[in-house]
Amino acid sequence: MTELYNRYQLRIFQYCRHRISDPEQVKDIVGDIFLKVLIDLRKGTKTKKFRPWIFTIAHNEVANAYRERRWEHSLDGAQLSADPGPSPEDVAAAASNLDFLRTLMKQLKESHRVVIELRLAGLTTPEICDVLGKSYSWVSSTQHRGFAQLRKLFDDYRAMGDQA
Repeated sequence: MTELYNRYQLRIFQYCRHRISDPEQVKDIVGDIFLKVLIDLRKGTKTKKFRPWIFTIAHNEVANAYRERRWEHSLDGAQLSADPGPSPEDVAAAASNLDFLRTLMKQLKESHRVVIELRLAGLTTPEICDVLGKSYSWVSSTQHRGFAQLRKLFDDYRAMGDQA
């Protein structure tokens, strides 16, 4: 189990971190993922494709965290503004780091974002198919559309910065 943890912990953490902004919650989720892996392995669960299997568990745990979090927030403290998007200053400041990518990815359709995050976590297209239970053609086309949309968002932000 130590070898599996050392091999996959960083990639699982990065995948979860792309989806959830609170690092402490991500640490808890990663711990839950490896606990479930340990329990399943002790039960005798066997899998020929370990990496897609563990990412399926991670994907499901993140989805569970979203479902649980949905009920924790109220609208009492919400701030309403005319433009919910980032200001040009925010975009320029974020352009130099990973936060900029996360900002852009939040604007993608959920299916596009999930496929791209799994790809960035190092999974192959067949492995993503296994994790999501989707066909190869669906994953390929969703990934293509997602990256195209991400490029467009990046170009739009860059053009907005050039106009300022």
